[in-house]
Amino acid sequence: MRTLFKVFKPNYVKLALFALFTFICIGGVIQSYAFIDDVPGIEKPPLYDQLSILELWFPWILLSTPVHLLGYLLGLWWIIKFFPEISPGFSIPLASIAYSYVLSSWAIHSWRKYVKTLARLKRIVIIISLIITLILHPLPLILILTPNITLDYIIHSTSGFIFIFIIVLTYIIALVGLITILKKYYGRLSLRRELVYVFTCLGISVDSLGLLSMSTS
Repeated sequence: MRTLFKVFKPNYVKLALFALFTFICIGGVIQSYAFIDDVPGIEKPPLYDQLSILELWFPWILLSTPVHLLGYLLGLWWIIKFFPEISPGFSIPLASIAYSYVLSSWAIHSWRKYVKTLARLKRIVIIISLIITLILHPLPLILILTPNITLDYIIHSTSGFIFIFIIVLTYIIALVGLITILKKYYGRLSLRRELVYVFTCLGISVDSLGLLSMSTS
């Protein structure tokens, strides 16, 4: 119980990461209007135009994949109608926000306890996160191949890359912490099993994005 309190006890770093994730969640919901702007009777949510310079929808989907997948599998989408609304048709993503605090707390705890003091592991975590981010959002190719590129487009694409990198890095750190706990309490796992576990989790998250994209559009 004391350990759980320590993990989830708020501090400036946890709250800062949580605030960023909350911003991504709410901004992602607002930007989902782009998929339904032709539906009669649905008005543009507030701050939609102001937030259009940032890329928030895909980072929100990536961040909230476990919540959306669990809600889809358990048939819990009906709960959304009880969430307060940003504007008619757009609910505040309370489940994603609550999950963001849990994820932020565990990731910061894992970073400080299991990753920060190990230079090699720290480098590996950052490199893997960067590679996955480049796969999900190939920013250099986007900037090179886009004709007549504008400053707004550069800001939009770069913000998406940064948000996705932070989210992927957070998930990798959280997985490292989870694997460490499993090794501690359930015996030493082989490196092969650890790698299979990590990439299976990542594969599930990435493969489910298409399904979640269709369900939110």
